[in-house]
Amino acid sequence: MIITTATGKQYKVRWCAVSTFDGVLRFSIIGETMRELIDVFMDSDETCKLSYKFDITVTEYEGYTVFKGIELQANGDINVYLMK
Repeated sequence: MIITTATGKQYKVRWCAVSTFDGVLRFSIIGETMRELIDVFMDSDETCKLSYKFDITVTEYEGYTVFKGIELQANGDINVYLMK
């Protein structure tokens, strides 16, 4: 599973979904550093269009340019939260 930013940066992800509760796009990135991810996902030029590839299915997310947070998980994954 891969998430790709508007400029073509790609990251392996464990999962990706938009919450039906609050509309936040959430995804969990595998094997990256907090510093790099903060720089990328705080940049609206990177997040204005994201695509998530799961097997052969690609889901496009547009307009998620408001950075809501980032969180390091106990297993080393990093969760990213974006809003429209």
